Amino acid sequence: MVVRKPGVTAPAPGRQSGIRDTPVGRLFRTVRARLRILFVIFLVNFLGVFYLVRLGLWPRLEADLLARGAEIVALTPFDVILLQAKLGTIGGILLTLPALIVLGRRSLGERQAWSWLARRWYVAIGVSGLAAALFAGGVTYAYAVIFPFLYEFLSANAIASGFTPTYSIVYWTQFTLTLMLVMGAAAELPLVMTTLVYAEVVAYETLRDHWRIAVFGVVLASSIVNGSPDPFSMLLVAAPLVVLYGVGLGCARLVVSARSSGALPTLPGETDAGTTAGTKEGVGASAATGDDDRPRRIAGTIETTALGVTSALVEERPDDEIGGYYYDLRYVVARLREKLLIIGAAFTLVFFGIFTALYQGGMGLLVGDFTGRLPASVRPGDVDIVLIHPVEILAFEMKVAAILALVAVVPLVCYYAWPAMLECGLAAGSRVVFKWWAIALGVGLLSGSVGGYLFVAPALMAYLVTDAVHAGMVISYRAPSFFWLVFLASIGVGLLADVVLTMVLFHFTGIVSYRTMRRRWREVTIALCCLGALLPQGVVVMVVLAGPVMAVYWFGLAILWLVGVGGRVRPVHAT
Repeated sequence: MVVRKPGVTAPAPGRQSGIRDTPVGRLFRTVRARLRILFVIFLVNFLGVFYLVRLGLWPRLEADLLARGAEIVALTPFDVILLQAKLGTIGGILLTLPALIVLGRRSLGERQAWSWLARRWYVAIGVSGLAAALFAGGVTYAYAVIFPFLYEFLSANAIASGFTPTYSIVYWTQFTLTLMLVMGAAAELPLVMTTLVYAEVVAYETLRDHWRIAVFGVVLASSIVNGSPDPFSMLLVAAPLVVLYGVGLGCARLVVSARSSGALPTLPGETDAGTTAGTKEGVGASAATGDDDRPRRIAGTIETTALGVTSALVEERPDDEIGGYYYDLRYVVARLREKLLIIGAAFTLVFFGIFTALYQGGMGLLVGDFTGRLPASVRPGDVDIVLIHPVEILAFEMKVAAILALVAVVPLVCYYAWPAMLECGLAAGSRVVFKWWAIALGVGLLSGSVGGYLFVAPALMAYLVTDAVHAGMVISYRAPSFFWLVFLASIGVGLLADVVLTMVLFHFTGIVSYRTMRRRWREVTIALCCLGALLPQGVVVMVVLAGPVMAVYWFGLAILWLVGVGGRVRPVHAT
């Protein structure tokens, strides 16, 4: 008989015992009882990795991979020690995981997968050894083949463009180790494909029939991971992955053949005949069937609910603005899909054209020309542009190319969407206007950018440099920060000029009237603030972006008020 003190309630039936009897609960109790042992093992592993990085890994990385002309610097006093501690912590946790599994094997002993591995121990050892060998091969290939060429290329390109490759020890080491881990994980592709086919998660025919999509994905991933856009360095990453995909297809084919002949062992939860252990006759079969049908019933309920909500929104009714706008938007997007290939081709041509021009020496020419335009009070040696991350200048070039490509395809998108918008009553006027709008955008962007580059950007940079030099500072600007300032001070002037040109053109062609622009200024302000908040640096960029654009917006409204006599002159094509 159990006697409890007054006021003490008994735990809910099955609550405490149910949690403690689960595999997770048993594993937690086992780990808690041996926490001191695990802590000692982790501490030993942490110290081992810490001193390995301090005494062996970092000097070897610097000697083998640091390119000629590049330097490694510490930006803060704690960069080196914190990096070593971070790597030691990660390595200590990974090296402690096997000890955690061994200490918790008793609590996991009753699980079906564990018992299956115990009977098939040679399978576990073989798969683990193969995974370790593939991972080591990927890391070795990245370290011995890809990295020397990649860092030499990035350093030479930076120096040729007028930059000083002064890499941060944190960024450089993290970038190196991340690429190593990515290449090591990518080398596991044959094992992953074979396992998925063996577990019947993915059919072999699916992997075989969609090899073209897989090759495209491999090439795209290699261009992102590699960090260098030239074809040769992309081939260094993509070619081995394509070969590994072919090896994975061959291994998956062998698995399918061996499974059909009965030469492979069955999965956990299957009988030797290959049937599921839970599919017994009688009540057990009914329960299993009910458990299998439960996810289907839940999925069916969710699908039915989603279809009901969507049908309610799609229904076009005059008194339902949400449903009507949703239907119109879907209709416009559906019409745009027919021209998606043309829009994508235009974006791609502009993007790669601008990016290639910047990448093939354009950045160096801009640096030399811009620094030569600074006033005589600024000496050439006063401004030093450095690279803290190995690929940050390439990222800047891609972002600039993407921004200009988006600006270039906006008139094209509106041109193809205009007929559908006219049918839905969302627009008025003729879509021929967008041809002139594209020309106006190009002229405004070019003329404004030239003026900003020749006058605004040098004056602004001269003021900032002179102020820093008079304060006795040594100037070393980060390349992205320097070029974003030049970009915003030059091309930004062109974009602001396009705002005024767009407002004037849209008013006098009947697309958006002056009265609508004046009445909707709050929505424009909110949209600009939301767009700026999504960009890096948060509130600062939001204010820098929204402030000048709204000032130019009100300047455009003032021009329209003067030209249109207070808005009383109607647009020519207004309906």
